Parts: sequence; C-alpha cells; structure tokens
Amino acid sequence: MAPTLAFLVSLLSLPLLSHALPTTPALPKTWTLTNFTLILSPAQNSTSISFTFTDPSPAFPTILTCTSNTTLRTQACGPRRDVLWKVSEDLGEVVLRRQMSLNSTNMGTARQATHWVDGVNVTETGAGRQYAKAEDWLFTVSSVSG
Repeated sequence: MAPTLAFLVSLLSLPLLSHALPTTPALPKTWTLTNFTLILSPAQNSTSISFTFTDPSPAFPTILTCTSNTTLRTQACGPRRDVLWKVSEDLGEVVLRRQMSLNSTNMGTARQATHWVDGVNVTETGAGRQYAKAEDWLFTVSSVSG
C-alpha cells in the first residue's frame, strides 16, 4: 500500500510544482531604425535627422517616421510621443525610449553606438557632412523602468 500512496501523493503534487517552476523568459525586445540619415551643415549652422522607427511587437506594433533639426536635446515622434530618442552630442550613440505596451508606464531603453567611419557611412556632400546607415539598425531593449 505504501508505494501506491506515495505514487498518488506525487501525482497530486504535480500541478503545484508546475506553478513553482520558472517560466521561459521572453525573447529580448528589438526595435529597428531604417533609412537613418543625419546631415550636419556648419556653413548653414543646421542639422537634419530622419529615420523610420519600427517596433514589430504584436502587442504594440508601430512604424513611425521621425525627423528633427537638432541633436541638442531629447526628441519625440509619433502622435502620443510614442518614441523618445537622442543622438549624443559627439554623435557616438543613439538612445531610444518607448512605452513597453499601450497602457503601460514601463519605459524600455535601447542604446547603440554609431560606429561612424569616414568614406563608409560618413560622406561629404554639398549639403554638409552626411552620416547614414544603409542597413537595418537593430536596437535591443537593455533596460525597463517604470
């Protein structure tokens, strides 16, 4: 009788154990910038930045075109300030911030070094010095706060 009782007790405890086991962590959230172009024109004392932001998450999918004429402060794009972004003063980093879901106060942050190289993704044009990323630029969310 004892082995049968032990077997029954172990069967009854399986549902409890399944709730105690850790779940598989979600894959990291990745945002994409495409058509990123930044033009600095010292002669005209102007800056022009544009790119397309894509968040492919099924819960909060978004595609936005973002533009600005400055790198001096954090910018926002989208009808609800959907994406906050900043290019560092030395042009060495781009930082993105975004709500993690529509009604969430949690903000995700993703940052990426720019790796500008003269003659590769930096060129002199009639409009000024152009910094561009021809390929999709992936940004993995590295922190969430809220």
